[in-house]
Amino acid sequence: MTRDEFKELINTELTVGGALPYTIPDKEMERIINQALNWAWINYQYSVTIQHYVIKLSVFKSQEFKRNRTITLPDCIVSIFNVQEIKGHTLTTFSNFGPDFSIEKIMAQEIYLSPYNTDSVVLAVAYESFWDLSKALYLDRIAFEFNHNSKQLTITGRDPKFDVWLQTYVKIPEEKLYDDWTFQRYCAANAKISLGRMLSMFEFNLPGGVSINADQIKSDGENELEKILDTIREENTPNWIFIYH
Repeated sequence: MTRDEFKELINTELTVGGALPYTIPDKEMERIINQALNWAWINYQYSVTIQHYVIKLSVFKSQEFKRNRTITLPDCIVSIFNVQEIKGHTLTTFSNFGPDFSIEKIMAQEIYLSPYNTDSVVLAVAYESFWDLSKALYLDRIAFEFNHNSKQLTITGRDPKFDVWLQTYVKIPEEKLYDDWTFQRYCAANAKISLGRMLSMFEFNLPGGVSINADQIKSDGENELEKILDTIREENTPNWIFIYH
């Protein structure tokens, strides 16, 4: 869906399919969409996707990096959750024991197989703890900070000695968000609030003496916005166990 088609979709709802003769100005619609995009890329999990990048070692040896230990990354990057050296080995997951020892298969064994062997999950947690401590000795990961406004990655730990691998969240194209139901409702709710605020600034009647209840339009938008925000907050809640370093 293009931006013009998206604006037409919102305007159709505001005018109840053309039944009302009032809508918000195009400049205000642009402001609402732009602010909604900036908000969604930070707060809505389905507005981003995982993307991997590799920074060559030569970048960290350059004078530009040594001046302030920062690297400016592409605008599409929203956040970074791992900065790690590429050394030709990895100790990041339990799957290092082989494909037959994934955590999913261990959980399935606990639920569906013999009830007389119930130590697999305890053993998996012990193995994971061991590998987590081992990673500290191998020094694969590098301490960092990232500012999503300036798009600057700051290396706060040691200088890398190998190429560096980044795990990031990047923005999906805005055209994809226009097809997302939650994003549509978020923009529509904000448009209703804006329309209600605009109509309440002065009193008038439609032909035939019919008046518009601007407060009701604004109230509908505020109630729908609160429901959408509650839904997004519930979807962003970590499930089961959240582990961080």
